[in-house]
Amino acid sequence: MENEEIVAALKDIFFHQRVLVTGGCGFIGSAVVRALYRHTPADIAILDKLTYSADIEALEEAYGVPRVQLHTFDLLEQSAVEELIATFCPTLILHLAAETHVDRSIDDPLQFVTSNITGTAVLLEAVRKYWRSLTHADQAQFRFVQISTDEVYGSIGEHEHFEVSSPYQPNSPYAASKAAADHLVRAWWKTYGIPVIFTHSCNNYGPYQYPEKLIPLMLWKGMQGEDFPVYGNGLQSREWVYVEDHAAALLLIGNRGTVGSVYHITSGEEIRNIDLVNELANELEKALQEMSPNRVIAKRTSKVVHVEDRPGHDIRYAMSGKPLHDALGWQKEISWKEGLARTVRWYLAHPSFFAKKRSQGYKGNRLGCQITN
Repeated sequence: MENEEIVAALKDIFFHQRVLVTGGCGFIGSAVVRALYRHTPADIAILDKLTYSADIEALEEAYGVPRVQLHTFDLLEQSAVEELIATFCPTLILHLAAETHVDRSIDDPLQFVTSNITGTAVLLEAVRKYWRSLTHADQAQFRFVQISTDEVYGSIGEHEHFEVSSPYQPNSPYAASKAAADHLVRAWWKTYGIPVIFTHSCNNYGPYQYPEKLIPLMLWKGMQGEDFPVYGNGLQSREWVYVEDHAAALLLIGNRGTVGSVYHITSGEEIRNIDLVNELANELEKALQEMSPNRVIAKRTSKVVHVEDRPGHDIRYAMSGKPLHDALGWQKEISWKEGLARTVRWYLAHPSFFAKKRSQGYKGNRLGCQITN
């Protein structure tokens, strides 16, 4: 099934649906909200405590409209979470709220334990109370989708791929916190019967991503004429999926996925970090030339520099996307080459995005490399 067909089908699938998106002002969450608003008639509730990486502007035209509610409190506020769920009466919950940056988890692991593990437990308990109050028919319709990451599996060797049955071997505090949250969701399914679905995504990229992440950070540096810092030898390999493709997959999974199933959302396009940065630098230079055809652009002076590697840096992630492709017909719509070009041009066309992050205190400084014995 082509993604255009999936989007068209969503209008019928989502009829009378009420969707709660936790972390809906984050990078991936906001892409999900935009897709829900543009392609379905669903009523939408967003729960987001608006931390440093959240951005209300990323909701675009979905912000402030009657069928999109924004609730700005912490998942740890149990009574508020319970009241929101009981009042909104969701038929689908997409759980994206999480601390996500590996470097930050190295510096402050307990924040990730609190947000990602305890926050998920509080949400699950609120869901359990709500779900028990539903009729059998409404219980059967309800779904809880746990959005996770490929990092829970740890690193994998060359030419191998993680399967949906692969064991968890997380190697960073971030990955461990997401793995623990996944286990909690499974336990609430097996113990209490809450109908849950699990997803694991490869690396995401696209508009509105906070500049601590690899691609927007390299653009941040390159647009200022600074060098491109690459961790270690840069041979770490990752798969990348455009964030709008990820959002389309989540909407499909939330409505057609099988309870208890695990789905891998991955593009199948793998690239080493060092090659990614070089491609991005070339794409940035090309885009700048296209934007100013009537004047000479000096050859970029920014260069790739190798910096101290991240502690416990996994060498390679790669997942099999077969279950999602075979069972639900999903496939990526945006190739890596097209997605990179779109992403570079979006940031160049929206200089206010980086300017706002600077005004809010982000300086592009390295995190997660100072470990005391």
